[in-house]
Amino acid sequence: MGGYGALKCALSKPEQYGFCGAFSPAFLFLKDYLNYQRDAGIVKYEDLKAIFGEDLTWKSEFELIELVKNLYNKSDKPIIYTACGYNDFLYDENLEFSKIMKNFNIDFTYEEWPGNHDWYFFMSRCIEH
Repeated sequence: MGGYGALKCALSKPEQYGFCGAFSPAFLFLKDYLNYQRDAGIVKYEDLKAIFGEDLTWKSEFELIELVKNLYNKSDKPIIYTACGYNDFLYDENLEFSKIMKNFNIDFTYEEWPGNHDWYFFMSRCIEH
Protein backbone atom coordinates (compact mmCIF):
# COMPACT_ATOMS: atom_id res chain seq x y z
CA MET A 1 0.00 0.00 0.00
CA GLY A 2 3.06 2.24 0.04
CA GLY A 3 3.96 3.68 3.47
CA TYR A 4 7.50 2.31 3.46
CA GLY A 5 8.02 3.38 -0.16
CA ALA A 6 6.78 6.91 0.52
CA LEU A 7 9.13 7.25 3.50
CA LYS A 8 12.05 5.79 1.56
CA CYS A 9 11.53 8.23 -1.33
CA ALA A 10 11.22 11.27 0.94
CA LEU A 11 14.22 10.34 3.07
CA SER A 12 16.38 9.33 0.09
CA LYS A 13 15.70 12.51 -1.88
CA PRO A 14 14.80 15.23 0.63
CA GLU A 15 15.52 17.96 -1.92
CA GLN A 16 12.73 16.51 -4.07
CA TYR A 17 10.06 15.79 -1.44
CA GLY A 18 9.00 18.45 1.04
CA PHE A 19 6.41 16.36 2.85
CA CYS A 20 5.65 12.68 3.33
CA GLY A 21 2.66 10.99 4.93
CA ALA A 22 2.56 7.29 5.74
CA PHE A 23 -0.32 5.46 7.42
CA SER A 24 0.83 2.38 9.37
CA PRO A 25 3.93 1.83 7.25
CA ALA A 26 5.55 -1.60 7.24
CA PHE A 27 9.26 -2.49 7.18
CA LEU A 28 10.27 0.31 9.54
CA PHE A 29 13.06 -1.96 10.79
CA LEU A 30 13.81 -3.73 7.54
CA LYS A 31 17.06 -5.47 8.49
CA ASP A 32 15.39 -7.30 11.38
CA TYR A 33 12.46 -8.30 9.18
CA LEU A 34 14.61 -9.61 6.32
CA ASN A 35 16.83 -11.53 8.76
CA TYR A 36 13.77 -13.10 10.37
CA GLN A 37 12.32 -14.14 7.00
CA ARG A 38 15.64 -15.59 5.83
CA ASP A 39 16.39 -17.39 9.12
CA ALA A 40 12.88 -18.85 9.31
CA GLY A 41 13.22 -20.12 5.75
CA ILE A 42 9.91 -18.60 4.76
CA VAL A 43 9.11 -15.47 2.86
CA LYS A 44 5.73 -14.06 3.76
CA TYR A 45 5.70 -11.67 0.82
CA GLU A 46 7.15 -13.01 -2.43
CA ASP A 47 7.62 -9.41 -3.61
CA LEU A 48 10.50 -9.19 -1.16
CA LYS A 49 12.52 -11.58 -3.33
CA ALA A 50 11.94 -9.36 -6.36
CA ILE A 51 13.13 -6.31 -4.44
CA PHE A 52 15.93 -7.72 -2.26
CA GLY A 53 16.94 -10.85 -4.20
CA GLU A 54 16.51 -14.53 -3.41
CA ASP A 55 18.74 -14.26 -0.33
CA LEU A 56 16.91 -11.11 0.94
CA THR A 57 20.07 -9.00 0.93
CA TRP A 58 19.88 -5.96 3.20
CA LYS A 59 21.65 -2.71 2.36
CA SER A 60 21.84 0.37 4.55
CA GLU A 61 20.16 2.50 1.87
CA PHE A 62 16.98 0.43 2.38
CA GLU A 63 16.80 1.16 6.12
CA LEU A 64 14.70 4.20 7.07
CA ILE A 65 16.60 5.10 10.24
CA GLU A 66 19.87 4.99 8.29
CA LEU A 67 18.36 7.40 5.76
CA VAL A 68 17.28 9.73 8.58
CA LYS A 69 20.83 9.68 9.97
CA ASN A 70 22.11 10.77 6.54
CA LEU A 71 19.99 13.94 6.81
CA TYR A 72 21.78 15.16 9.95
CA ASN A 73 23.84 17.93 8.30
CA LYS A 74 21.55 18.58 5.34
CA SER A 75 19.45 21.69 5.04
CA ASP A 76 16.73 19.95 3.02
CA LYS A 77 14.65 17.71 5.26
CA PRO A 78 11.14 16.54 4.49
CA ILE A 79 8.31 16.98 6.96
CA ILE A 80 7.26 13.48 7.97
CA TYR A 81 3.82 12.42 9.20
CA THR A 82 2.92 8.88 10.25
CA ALA A 83 -0.14 7.40 11.93
CA CYS A 84 -1.16 3.95 13.11
CA GLY A 85 -4.21 2.36 14.72
CA TYR A 86 -4.11 0.79 18.16
CA ASN A 87 -5.31 -2.54 16.73
CA ASP A 88 -2.96 -2.61 13.74
CA PHE A 89 -0.57 -5.57 13.63
CA LEU A 90 2.16 -2.99 12.92
CA TYR A 91 1.31 -0.83 15.94
CA ASP A 92 4.31 -1.76 18.12
CA GLU A 93 6.74 -1.22 15.25
CA ASN A 94 5.20 2.18 14.41
CA LEU A 95 5.27 3.27 18.05
CA GLU A 96 8.93 2.29 18.39
CA PHE A 97 9.78 4.11 15.14
CA SER A 98 8.08 7.28 16.42
CA LYS A 99 10.10 7.15 19.65
CA ILE A 100 13.37 6.80 17.73
CA MET A 101 12.47 9.62 15.33
CA LYS A 102 12.23 12.05 18.27
CA ASN A 103 16.03 11.74 18.61
CA PHE A 104 16.63 13.37 15.23
CA ASN A 105 16.44 16.97 14.11
CA ILE A 106 13.57 16.42 11.68
CA ASP A 107 9.99 17.69 11.63
CA PHE A 108 8.20 14.44 12.51
CA THR A 109 4.64 13.89 13.71
CA TYR A 110 3.13 10.59 14.82
CA GLU A 111 -0.54 10.11 15.64
CA GLU A 112 -2.50 7.09 16.76
CA TRP A 113 -6.15 6.37 17.31
CA PRO A 114 -8.45 3.33 17.31
CA GLY A 115 -8.24 1.33 14.11
CA ASN A 116 -6.79 -1.57 12.15
CA HIS A 117 -4.57 -1.96 9.11
CA ASP A 118 -7.34 -1.25 6.60
CA TRP A 119 -8.65 1.38 4.21
CA TYR A 120 -11.16 2.66 6.75
CA PHE A 121 -8.33 3.64 9.07
CA PHE A 122 -6.19 5.04 6.25
CA MET A 123 -9.01 7.23 4.94
CA SER A 124 -10.62 8.19 8.24
CA ARG A 125 -8.24 11.09 8.95
CA CYS A 126 -8.49 12.31 5.36
CA ILE A 127 -12.27 12.37 5.54
CA GLU A 128 -12.19 14.22 8.89
CA HIS A 129 -10.22 17.06 7.35
